[in-house]
Amino acid sequence: MLVRLEKDGYINRKQDWKTKIISLTEKGESILKKAMPAQLEFQSSFFDDVLSEEEKKTLYSLITRVHKYSLKRELPDR
Repeated sequence: MLVRLEKDGYINRKQDWKTKIISLTEKGESILKKAMPAQLEFQSSFFDDVLSEEEKKTLYSLITRVHKYSLKRELPDR
C-alpha cells in the first residue's frame, strides 16, 4: 500500500538507519483535507445513532481524562 501511495505522490518515505519516516506530500495533505469532514461525519454518526446527548458528553469527558493522563506517562524502557 505504501508503494502505491508513494508512486501516486501522496507520501514521501525516508529511512535513516533503523528509523523509517513517512510524511504526506502537499497532494496527500490536500486530499486528506477534502476527505476529513465526510470521514468525521461518518464516524460521528455511530455515536449519534446509539448514544443520548448525556451519554456522548460522558464519553467525551472520560476519553479526555484518559488522553490527558496518557500525555503525562512515559513509555516503558525495553
